[in-house]
Amino acid sequence: MRSPFEVDLATFEARVLPVPPSTTQISPLDLKRAEQTIARIAEQFQSAGQEEALAFELESVFSGLTLPNGNKVNASIQRNAHDEDSPVVPSLGLYSGGRVAHRSLPDWNTIRVWVCLEMVDPRRTNDEARDIIESVVREVFARQPRRWIYSIHLLEGGLYCFRRDRSGTIVSKDVAMAEDPGMLVRLLWRFSQMTDEQLGLDLTASTVDLGSPYFALMEDTKEDKDGQDIDLDACEMDPFQNDHRQPSSTGPCVFAYQRRLFADSLTDDWPRYALEVGTERRKYLVGKPTYIADAHSTGTLVYIALDPVDRSFVTLKDKWRPLSADFESEGDILRTLQSRGVGGVPSAVRYSDIEGHQTWLELYSEENVRRKRKRDDKGTYKTPRPFERLQHCRLVEKEVLLPLDEFTCSFQLLRVISDCIRSESCRSFCIRLTLLHTP
Repeated sequence: MRSPFEVDLATFEARVLPVPPSTTQISPLDLKRAEQTIARIAEQFQSAGQEEALAFELESVFSGLTLPNGNKVNASIQRNAHDEDSPVVPSLGLYSGGRVAHRSLPDWNTIRVWVCLEMVDPRRTNDEARDIIESVVREVFARQPRRWIYSIHLLEGGLYCFRRDRSGTIVSKDVAMAEDPGMLVRLLWRFSQMTDEQLGLDLTASTVDLGSPYFALMEDTKEDKDGQDIDLDACEMDPFQNDHRQPSSTGPCVFAYQRRLFADSLTDDWPRYALEVGTERRKYLVGKPTYIADAHSTGTLVYIALDPVDRSFVTLKDKWRPLSADFESEGDILRTLQSRGVGGVPSAVRYSDIEGHQTWLELYSEENVRRKRKRDDKGTYKTPRPFERLQHCRLVEKEVLLPLDEFTCSFQLLRVISDCIRSESCRSFCIRLTLLHTP
């Protein structure tokens, strides 16, 4: 993970935060009362171990305010989502209406802006703090279709504002809360007036709620009610037959493991979505991803998806690819291989870039790099490298493949290796494409 790109808070507010479509001013009296309480709280940030108490004191400040659009601020305690032995870190969350249970874990399914209280600098190389922060970022990106995430970090009386997307992080320089105790209120007030799209939510993904037709369809499809699913034992097949391929789930033929993988993704604690793919905006229904990449990478999420039109199971990849003339997309590669008759590769059903979903941090960083290079004529220090521009895309593959850890015999693994070698041969001698790539 590369270092965050730093600007002052005024620049962050003017150039990074979007302007809400409508604004409602906070009452001067309410703001003054909040400032008095926050000024007192800010003085206590120098005392380690007080974060939990301070978090709930800050919650009480916002309980006395009526935030725009019914938004609420709740305090909670959480730990690294992937390490149960990690330390507990108190935090606040801005939620769009409703409340999470008092002193509960944060609701990563619905949180809009995360406010972290900590005693170590999140920009430093402190492993413990970094792991917790990155755990939260990864969790929110996995649970919510997001283009970016905003968060606020309160450190020893200082405030930092972060914006994270798949290309990197931009952060404001710290500002002392004691000098401007109303700053936290004004920021959360502004966030409360921003639209879901301005907050980074992906509008090409819609929530599948309990009681909806899509929800009922997902519940109905996760069980083999007719007993027609096929138990696949690839060891009974000749893995070297020329026509041997991973069978497709499209149509009446469904393998038991495919339906099981889909059913396993439908958990009560994970939201369900209908994701749009292609210019025709074809919807696919998904639950929990089977693969979650690091937040600052391609951001790849792999789902076992349901096509509501024909009730077939497919594989859906949601990722951010480099936007470069030298980079060919995975969907284009698969289509080229299909047109060449290459076997042993997934069949691309639909693939598309999502219009307007590109990172822009690299444009801002390039401008800063140019300014620093002009000042740095003698080359006395290394100028920063601009961030890479990424494009959001989705790929639907016809096949739902057997997970590697569920292989039951060596023939299955040998077949995969054989297909890779033959595909790589096509790359080297025929179409010159890189086929052995990460998800």
